[in-house]
Parts: sequence; C-alpha cells; structure tokens
Amino acid sequence: MHLKLLSTVGLSYAVLLVYASLMPFDFSFDAEKFTTYLGSFLNHWPLNPDARISGSDIVSNLALYVPLGWIIAVRLRLDNRGMLLSMITSGMVCSIISLGVELSQTFIVSRISSASDLCLNTISGGVGSAMGVLYGKALWISGIRWLRQSWESRPVIIAVLIFAGLLMADAFSPYLPTLLLKQVWQSFGDSHFDVVQGFLIHPWHWWLVQRFFVYLFLTLLFAGCIKHKNEFKTFLYAAFFVALFSLFLEMGKWFIVSRSFNIANPMTSWAGCLAAVLTGWAFEERMSVRKKMDIAICFLFLYLFYLAWFPFDFAWNQDRIQNVFSSPIKLLPLYDYAMGATLNHARLFMQSLFLLGILVYVLRVRYRWFENPKTGIWFAAIFCATLGLLQEGGQLFLSSRTPSATDIYCFALGGSMGAWIKRP
Repeated sequence: MHLKLLSTVGLSYAVLLVYASLMPFDFSFDAEKFTTYLGSFLNHWPLNPDARISGSDIVSNLALYVPLGWIIAVRLRLDNRGMLLSMITSGMVCSIISLGVELSQTFIVSRISSASDLCLNTISGGVGSAMGVLYGKALWISGIRWLRQSWESRPVIIAVLIFAGLLMADAFSPYLPTLLLKQVWQSFGDSHFDVVQGFLIHPWHWWLVQRFFVYLFLTLLFAGCIKHKNEFKTFLYAAFFVALFSLFLEMGKWFIVSRSFNIANPMTSWAGCLAAVLTGWAFEERMSVRKKMDIAICFLFLYLFYLAWFPFDFAWNQDRIQNVFSSPIKLLPLYDYAMGATLNHARLFMQSLFLLGILVYVLRVRYRWFENPKTGIWFAAIFCATLGLLQEGGQLFLSSRTPSATDIYCFALGGSMGAWIKRP
C-alpha cells in the first residue's frame, strides 16, 4: 500500500512540476533564438558570479524540488534500498529532471532558462533526498498510520489541520523568512498597534468573514477534537488554543519580509473565538448534527464566493471583458499558476483543492450527494466546475480581479477528491 501510494504521489508531483515548468509550450526551434537563450542560461549565477538572484527565486526553487527529492528517497527506502544509494539516486533524478526542464526552456519563447535554477533545484533535490533517507521512511509510515486512525476515529482533526494550515500559509505569504535584525525591526516599525488604524486597512465585511467567522468556525471544529466532560470547558480550551494560534501567526509576520503586525487581526480573531464559546455552549445540545452541517455548508459557500469576488468593485468594461477571451492559451489547465510560478500560486492551488474537497465531502455526508461509485466523482467535478464558472464569470465584472480558467480546473479536481475519498 505504501509503495503504490508513494509512487502515485511522486509521479503526479513530477509530472505536475514538469508541466508547469514548460508552460505555455510555445516552442521555437530557431537556431538564432536558441543561441540567445543559451547565452542567457550561461549568464546566470553561479556561472556568472556578478549576476544577481532574488530571494523569492531562491525560496521558490528550493521549495519545489525538496518534496520531489524526499518522495523519491523515501520510495527507494521503502523498497529496502540502501541509504547512500537512495540518496544518490534521488538527487540524480532531481538534477536530471531539472536539467531536462532548463534545456527545454531554451526552446520556449516565454521562458528564461537559468543556470541558477538548475543549481538551486539540484541543491534542493539533494536536501530533500537527505531528509528522506534519514527520517522519511519512519515519518511516512507513522504519518499515514496516524492519518488513517484519525480519519476513522475523528475526521474533524483532519479538517482542523487543513484550515489551520491554510491560515498559516496565508499569514506567511510571500514566504520570504528573515532573521536579519534590520528587516525584523523594519517589520516591527511598520506594525499597526493602533486598533482604529488597523481596522481601517480593510472594509468591515473583510474582518467579519476573513477573521471573525473563520476563527469562530475553526474554534468550533477544534472543540470537536477535545475530549472533556464539561462542554463549556471544552469550548473554552478550544478558544484559548485557537486564540494563541492567531497571535502566533500575527507575531510571525515580523520575521517575514514585507509583512507586518496588525493588532486588529488577533483582536477580531479573539472575538470569533469568544463567540464560538458562547454559541457552541448554548447550541451544542439544542442543535442537531444535520443543522450544524447545514451551517457549515452555508459558511463554505459564503467563504468561497467572498474569496472570489472581494473587493466587490463591480463595473462594466467591455474592452476588458473582450481582452480576457483574447488568448486561448490561457485556457490550459494551471496556466496562471504555472506562469506566476510563486509559492503563493501554490498556496492558492492547494486552497482550491482543500476547500472544494471539504465542501463536496460535507455534501456527501449531509445529503448523500455524489455517493455513486461510478458517477459520483464525475458529478462532483461538474458541480464544482460550475461553481468555479460562476465565480470566474463574476470576476469578469470586477475591476480589480482577473478571471482564470485555472481556478475552474482546480475546483473540479478538488471536488473529485472530495467524492473519491472513502468515508470512515
């Protein structure tokens, strides 16, 4: 089971990595252009010591190949291969894949081949391989066992981890950590300790949906993970730990380049935690499980459309609408995320998968939708693609948003995952 699952995950990740790296596939085999692109490849660090490389490029490249190296190394270790052989093989595979991608990019008009990318990808693949050889096998086996036990005994634990992970990913974007005192002090100096000034950064509905309701929902979910005879204390403990989590996220922004602390974030989050204590304690016994699931479904729909249509600056602009449909290449799956090629795009990709997967799963449990083993996945994909189409269609009329076919594909994939996963 472990070998098959890890092989599937590794192959899927590698294919996705290569696919995104070669987007938009506008190959040109002109000899003159090839010479120009090859010269550009050689002009990057480390072949050109004077060349500059951005911190975001370093973080992105290191993050992309570490998982691949880790997966390959763990797969080999699960097959009882030696530690040294597994590490060398995994590192070589990562390097060969990166080399193939960079060489292919010399023939792609919209891409820039870079020696620094090859170097960083090789390093990150080696780091992932070493981590996989040293700790990967035990971590994979124990992690899968824990996930299975948690899913069978208390699935709400998985939901809490997903939502907490998404909140952490959002808080620490653009993923440029720093320990330089100058940068940390700059972030501290940019902080908003004035409550009024902090709230003025976003409109009232943003605070209501993105902080108050989100942390109210997370607190109620976390309360389901706590076993305590006293219901009020259960919600109180949940609120305490979730409030600490929100404070940790906000203080962590001091160590992220271009982020800063805003006192309004934890204050609104704490209000949501407190509201969860009161509502949870008041309605725990008075509200049926079905009613609770109905509320959860409504919240997920509200949250998805809010994320898609914020800041609601609807306006009719015919030229802009026509421009959206001017390039058929943008209809390729994952086009926008691949061309953006940042960790924030990876975050948005995972966010779409998880939120739609959770929505479809809750609909299955509550209304028995998408339960047919033969057609359930397809109906879930169509249903979620329709939701995505509605959201992206609305963005046609938003001045500050750009509709994307990529989100529709991600919605369909996330819905398929929610219909595919087995119920405990």
